[in-house]
Amino acid sequence: TMAMRTSMTSISFLAATAMIWFIVIAGLPNDCSAILPTAAIDIQYTTDSGNDSNSRSPIITRTLLASQASFGTYPAMGRTNNNNKLLTPVFPPEDDDLLMCSYDSNARKFDPDTIVLVPRGNCTFEQKAVNAQKLGASAIVIYGTLGSRYAWNESETKQIWPYDKFDYDCNYGSATVDISKLKFNPSYDATFNDALLTGSTSLCSAANPNFTNECTSQRCLLTGNTTSTTSSTIMKACCAWDLHVWLYNDPSFDNVTVNIPAFYITMTQFGILKDILSDNASSSVSLIPYSRPRPAYNASAFLIWALGIFVAWLASYLSAQEYRQITKKTTDAVSLGNSDQGILYTELVPGEAEEDEEPISASSSSSNHPRSTTNSSRVVQESTNTTSTNHQAYGEETLELTWHHAVAFLIMSSTSLFVLFFFKLYAIVKVMYGIGCSGALVQVIFLPLYTKLYQTFYFRKNKSHTNGGGSHHPQEQIVLFTMFEEQVTLIDVLSFASGYGIGISWIVVGFMVQEASAIPFYWITQDIMGACMCIVFLGIIRLNSIKVATILLVAAFIYDIFFVFITPLIFDKSIMITVATSGGPPTGDPAWCEKYPSDKDCQGGEPLPMLFAIPRIGDFEGGASLLGLGDVVLPGLLLSFACRIDCAKRLIGLKAGGSEGGYCHSSTGYFYPVLVAYAIGLLMANLAVYIMNMGQPALLYLVPMCLGTICTLGWVRNEMTELWNGPKFLLAADQIVSRSHAHHSNASANTHDEIGVSV
Repeated sequence: TMAMRTSMTSISFLAATAMIWFIVIAGLPNDCSAILPTAAIDIQYTTDSGNDSNSRSPIITRTLLASQASFGTYPAMGRTNNNNKLLTPVFPPEDDDLLMCSYDSNARKFDPDTIVLVPRGNCTFEQKAVNAQKLGASAIVIYGTLGSRYAWNESETKQIWPYDKFDYDCNYGSATVDISKLKFNPSYDATFNDALLTGSTSLCSAANPNFTNECTSQRCLLTGNTTSTTSSTIMKACCAWDLHVWLYNDPSFDNVTVNIPAFYITMTQFGILKDILSDNASSSVSLIPYSRPRPAYNASAFLIWALGIFVAWLASYLSAQEYRQITKKTTDAVSLGNSDQGILYTELVPGEAEEDEEPISASSSSSNHPRSTTNSSRVVQESTNTTSTNHQAYGEETLELTWHHAVAFLIMSSTSLFVLFFFKLYAIVKVMYGIGCSGALVQVIFLPLYTKLYQTFYFRKNKSHTNGGGSHHPQEQIVLFTMFEEQVTLIDVLSFASGYGIGISWIVVGFMVQEASAIPFYWITQDIMGACMCIVFLGIIRLNSIKVATILLVAAFIYDIFFVFITPLIFDKSIMITVATSGGPPTGDPAWCEKYPSDKDCQGGEPLPMLFAIPRIGDFEGGASLLGLGDVVLPGLLLSFACRIDCAKRLIGLKAGGSEGGYCHSSTGYFYPVLVAYAIGLLMANLAVYIMNMGQPALLYLVPMCLGTICTLGWVRNEMTELWNGPKFLLAADQIVSRSHAHHSNASANTHDEIGVSV
């Protein structure tokens, strides 16, 4: 409606500012690498720059990412930590055919501060670490090899070949290799063969020139599928996987304590390290392993806290916008010389006669003019005695909540959670949310923005045609067609196209892109849509008494606690967390999901979009700080109630002959104390997340803070009874707004008849 468009015009510029702010945040460092490489190894070395032993170049540092183990210790965080020492890289003894899989008590021990480099294969990771520890190593690095993917069956004297999809994937590159060029003694000879199947000059690259471009690992594994020709036997080889793996523990070593850190690096990374060691054999090469740094308290937690407060403030503030508009019109009229408050009241609310015979001066204060209180009571009495259909501020677009709605909320929300939990309709929810938020974008941003641009263009054009004097006649918008007895203008079509175009694009990205929440467009759009949805919700849904607010918020409080903390005792998992994360975390093996993230067992863990999200800044593990929309709109209903109380008091006081007007809120009001309580409650929820290291139901902290604050203030000010049952002056203010809308609608219709329609 035109009333909604007028009240929303100013926030289009706020939304534009918010978009710019979000884009700046999106540009901050956010290195979301894979989760597995949680450690790093710095390689420090110098290179000779001449025959002079003193002519060495500065220390060069190269960093390799590494995954860690479920056993052993973990190095300190950060390369500059004093607890992380320079370690000398060494290889296992040359006579160790089992690659640290056995321990000889007579073997020579490693020197102090050494880190042993061990190839993968032949035994478990923890067994290698235990033996390295017994030989005196300070740390162990296990690196991937092609040879570790082959095995020999002694009982059947048969070669066991690598497994399709687990070890290689022919879809990423394949070739046929002449196996007569390889060695089998009788098993696969890794020492000789691995080099021939690695790099741009490998047998696979020679057989298939495109193999180098197709296979990112630049390595191939034999599949065991042979074809004999008259001259040779050829075997199919496919692109080998070269990813980080987590070093799992060996149950047979549960009674053994590993006191050294263990790391895993890929074949590619070991190739880099091996080349550095080979090229700098006469130099000192040292390794510094450390845990990759993560911020203890991420800045995104503060940003999501600030965003929640801002949206709650903005949506609640705008819910009382029409009170402020009428208050401003009243004070403007008084400032222009109309000091007759009774005449001004009848002008703003046509059709209602003042019972006072004597006009009350606008400059009179309620304390100095005895008739002010009487007039205020009369205004309230007149308004509350009218029919219930007239006290809505937005006419048919508002809904006053009752205790019936609070009970219905509890039942419907619980039912929805159970339906999503058992039937997993997460995709439908995402689509419905995207479409619903598209409409909110239209109402809150694009319709006011395009209307403002059209009015500005029309005024400038009209001003140029009148030699500098702009016309004050309201301009008609261009009507394109009529639908359902409503005129559809060009601005309506442009707004609809813009809002739903962005919303549909957001839905498409969400379904087509893996981990879409890490894409700036996706989460920025989601946050803006969520803010618009909160503004529309609090502009339509409202509370008019503390009694209903108490029932609603206490129901939401119990609802949150039950579905987060109680349901795990019944269903072995939290229904709230399971639904919020689209079915819970993936059930597939992490190593498999690293290769095939689109597999059904690798799906899940992506939060449902009904929330605000800001990616964690500077955290290699990724993730985001989250805040549910319910944690904004439910306390926001109470904030809106407090805001409307403050503005309604000012409006009714002005109508009753008081001189106060303009700014509604002060230290004696309710809005800002409740807003401060909301900020404190949300801060407590964020702190609880860090302290308990688990997600928290924010309403657990917000409801007591917000509801307790407004109730305490009402009790101290002796207004609790009126707040509990519903302030009459709030209903009176709604009547004034409703009748003002009717007056402006009639005036617009009369003007429309006078100036005609522009087509």
